[in-house]
Amino acid sequence: MDIINTNTLGGQIKYNIVKNDISYTELSELLEIQIRTIHRWENNLEVPRKKCYRKLEEIFKLKL
Repeated sequence: MDIINTNTLGGQIKYNIVKNDISYTELSELLEIQIRTIHRWENNLEVPRKKCYRKLEEIFKLKL
């Protein structure tokens, strides 16, 4: 596996997806978004909207 830079929000999201062994499909369904949106977050091209940000914190049980 590649080294994940957790200094960025995208890196933190990617790290928690791997750490929690959650699939992109599952996460996209929980957040009610498209998988490509998650990829844009991971690549720091976009940031999650407030609603998704809060859901991410809830899913991963942490403060991003």
